[in-house]
Amino acid sequence: MSAVMSRPLADYNSTELRSIDELDAAIGRLVRQMNSECYQMLVLVREFDDRFGWKKWGCKTCAEWLAYRTEICLSAAREQVRTAHALRRLPAISAAFAEGRLSYSKVRALTRVADLRHEDLLLAYALDTTAENVEERCRQIRNVAPESAHRAQRAWAKRSLTLWRNEARGTMRLTVELPIEEGELIARALDSAVAAGEVTTYVDPEAIAESKSTWCAQQADALVAVVKSYLDGGQGGDGASTADRYQVVVHADAKSLRGGAGCSDLPVETVKRLLCDCSFVTVFEDANGKPLDVGRKQRTVSRICAELCTHAIGAARSPVVTVNAISKGITWSIGSMAVKLTSTT
Repeated sequence: MSAVMSRPLADYNSTELRSIDELDAAIGRLVRQMNSECYQMLVLVREFDDRFGWKKWGCKTCAEWLAYRTEICLSAAREQVRTAHALRRLPAISAAFAEGRLSYSKVRALTRVADLRHEDLLLAYALDTTAENVEERCRQIRNVAPESAHRAQRAWAKRSLTLWRNEARGTMRLTVELPIEEGELIARALDSAVAAGEVTTYVDPEAIAESKSTWCAQQADALVAVVKSYLDGGQGGDGASTADRYQVVVHADAKSLRGGAGCSDLPVETVKRLLCDCSFVTVFEDANGKPLDVGRKQRTVSRICAELCTHAIGAARSPVVTVNAISKGITWSIGSMAVKLTSTT
């Protein structure tokens, strides 16, 4: 048993005024104890699942039983069961968790990528940084895994828009599901419409308390303003390009873009898809984020190339489409098929 577990607990119900340092030390001891006990609980959950103990309660899975037994949501229970089994193959992380040096939030993130990177390196990084940084680094590591392309494809395949008309109320409801980068573009357009003053500015004094409803109404007005701008010949049109409508900064290891190991702020296939129709500037940085070289701004895909690609391979904006500039030509690839189109401009 660790020293953290063997220390006697203080009298936390005492009315004696404690100093800030005493409170800090007491909270720190309790946190380490909670981390250690969380590890012990996950070990028990793993054994419980291995022995199919949840069947005694007529549950379909261990996560279902755990959600009922511990009064947590089913998604959180699934994560705990997954983490419990993943720790079986991670002895160093398990030991640090058992000693209370790692929180459950860090361990949950580490178990998603520890099979892709060296366990000791990940553990050393997690011990010296915050849980937020660990989550971000693990997310970047997952983005260069092959599974990230499948996730991007699933998100793209599920995109949809439904219209529901309520004749009695005289309203229409729109429900849209898009990949997150496309959804952020819509959110940016709505924000721009609001900033431009193209929405209702009057607010009923009686509706002040219902600020959420007021915000939703404002967003609805912004959507109508964007649609009217398109119909009036604004940014819309068949030949319009998405280039330079908004700017994003994406950090990615160069070797990860070539299929190797590394980190990326977005799934690699998503980065390649964004490069299909945008002007971009490549910035090379060292391991500490210091810029080493800034490339020239490269132009977007020409209209002729875009039309030829659309005619040759259909919808060119699926997640499996990548584009690379090669001298004066453009190489589009879908799976194992590649078509090289040379611009005549």
